[in-house]
Formats: sequence, C-alpha cells, structure tokens
Amino acid sequence: MLSLSSRKLYNMWLEKLNTAIKEKGYSIERIKRTIEDRGEKLSRPSISNILNGKQVPNLNTLLLIADAIDIEVVTLFTNEENKKPSGFIEYDSKIYRIQSKSDLENLITLVE
Repeated sequence: MLSLSSRKLYNMWLEKLNTAIKEKGYSIERIKRTIEDRGEKLSRPSISNILNGKQVPNLNTLLLIADAIDIEVVTLFTNEENKKPSGFIEYDSKIYRIQSKSDLENLITLVE
C-alpha cells in the first residue's frame, strides 16, 4: 500500500504521462511497437495497466515508456510550483529520495 505522499506523487506522474501521450497522439500499440523497435519488450496489457493506474512500473519500465513517447522522465516528476523533481523512487529494493534533476539523472545512470 502506498503512503499518502507516495500516492500523490504516483498520481502526479501518471497524470503527466497520460497527458503527454494524449497530446502527442500516441496509442498503446504505438508505444509498444516503439519499445520493440528499440530492442526491448513491454506487453500491451502491461502498458495499459500502467496507464490506467492498475500497475506501478519499476523505473526501467517507466524509462522505456518515456523514451518511447519522446519525453524526459524527469518531466514526470517535476513539481509545477518550483519546477524541480521531488519524491521517492524505489529501485532494486532501495528507496531513493529525488530532490533535483541531478538526483534523478544519477538514478537513471545507475539503472542504465
């Protein structure tokens, strides 16, 4: 179960992700094909479940989707008030606190 602050962050980036997908006119199938064209795999049901809030993706999966729709994952975690990423991300059974673009970029480098 996500804490209230984690749920708020989750809802924030999920809404931003869905908005970006709608604005760019992407479909789930197009996202899936783009990911496959880049040599990775992510099923259509998984993408659908993530976009509908039924499945919480790990950071690798979120990076795949963001890359497929041509957005920087950092934009999903940017606080609109101060334009800085903020929140917590779980990766490899560890919790990382993100307070800046640099923090997020360092975590992305660790994942890649």
